[in-house]
Amino acid sequence: MRFIVIVLCLSACTKHNTDSCCTTADQCLSLGLSEMYGCDAGKTCDMDGTCVPTECSTSADCTSPDAPICENQLCIAHCVGDAECDGTPGRAFCSSDGACVACTMDDQCSADVPVCDTTARSCRTCAQDSECASGVCLEDLGTCADASRLIFVASAMPDTGECTNAAPCGTLTYALSKMTTLRDIIHINTATLSPAPVTLDGHSGRIDGSSTLLTRGDAGNVISMASGQMTLTGLRIGSGIGTIIPLTVSGGHIETYGVEFLGSVTSTGGTIEILSSTLDSGVNCSAGGHLSIDRTVLEGGYFINQCQLDLTSSRMENGAFLSAISATLHVSNNLILSSNGDTDPANLGSVPGSYFIFNTMVNVGPANSATALNCDSTLDARDNIIAWNTINQPSCETQYTLFDSAV
Repeated sequence: MRFIVIVLCLSACTKHNTDSCCTTADQCLSLGLSEMYGCDAGKTCDMDGTCVPTECSTSADCTSPDAPICENQLCIAHCVGDAECDGTPGRAFCSSDGACVACTMDDQCSADVPVCDTTARSCRTCAQDSECASGVCLEDLGTCADASRLIFVASAMPDTGECTNAAPCGTLTYALSKMTTLRDIIHINTATLSPAPVTLDGHSGRIDGSSTLLTRGDAGNVISMASGQMTLTGLRIGSGIGTIIPLTVSGGHIETYGVEFLGSVTSTGGTIEILSSTLDSGVNCSAGGHLSIDRTVLEGGYFINQCQLDLTSSRMENGAFLSAISATLHVSNNLILSSNGDTDPANLGSVPGSYFIFNTMVNVGPANSATALNCDSTLDARDNIIAWNTINQPSCETQYTLFDSAV
């Protein structure tokens, strides 16, 4: 009887455990298994020789960035080729360190996000010309210019030929004569360009530089426009001398991005949109012009007479001020800073429908007698913060506004 029990025990002790497995000869040998053993339905064999529940059928089922690869129905951490990342949403390429990423080189990115960021390992917009194969990044759009659209200009070059990258022309006026609907981007290759007034009338396209200085040697406009639609990017225009006017617009539509205006801009009609730029000496807007300013640093005086001003998300500093007469004003979400107590920062005569809202006004200078906000009854002035360190109350009704203790 005792012999039968021993035999039964030996038989039970050598029976294969269904939770253990091996799928290759090397794995079986390392685990001490005499042959290959698979797993029951719904389970798969892991590297330790244990039957575990299946996790995936393709890499698309692996949602954790720490284990993005589906191999042997398990999500694992490291890839060895792009094929293993196939089906992984937004991460179709295998990096050198074995991670599935959005890109490993620029040509894997789309036109709207053309640069493969090696740190983030994802596609992003371009920020500088050197990131583009054409040599020109349109910073306001974050896209690379198509080489076929480019007209090149460089200082001290002759005005001949077709203004190619290899043989650029020498002036903006000549380059504008080469502009067509298919070739509509002028790029300036040099840090400065020969001084000359430029008229943009009737043109549609853009002028792009790399912090390129445009000025002139005598009094007058550097750039003027009466019709057309143009975009200016990456330029410094003017000289800081009051008789040199960086930009005068009497008609058409002009947009600027990343432009520094070294002098006062003039608008007597048309539309000027100033985005992510710097205005060193203010603006004169009159006679039905439309001035739109966003994400820009403002210095100097802004004289708005019977025109429309849209001013948003910008910073007025160093004593910059607004003076408006019969104007349409949409002024919101700005920071107005000063250390000067002699100047009222906002004297606003407006038309119905105008507003001055969600602005913060701070004077860090000594206590003063300036009036932070002068306005008439047509202006909707509310939801502002006014800490101007002055004894004078605003001259118009303000609602839901915070004041410092000086007023």
